[in-house]
Amino acid sequence: MIACINPKYPIPSRTYFAETMIPNLYSEVRQEVMAEIQDAEHSTAAAHLAATATALGMKPLRLIQDVDTRWNSTFDMLER
Repeated sequence: MIACINPKYPIPSRTYFAETMIPNLYSEVRQEVMAEIQDAEHSTAAAHLAATATALGMKPLRLIQDVDTRWNSTFDMLER
């Protein structure tokens, strides 16, 4: 269909999406999420959750940040 509209249009390959588009989208979304959760431990909701966890006899957990210098921090963050 694209060839009918514009025959000179180069159709992107799977490699282009895998090596360029997906990593770029991942980086953009990651930056947005990190900006949103940066102050999560300072919010009243986080304090309320910690108090509720303590009242239920659970250990209150804090957010594990993704740190570039710690090789396992991304895994730890996603695992929790």
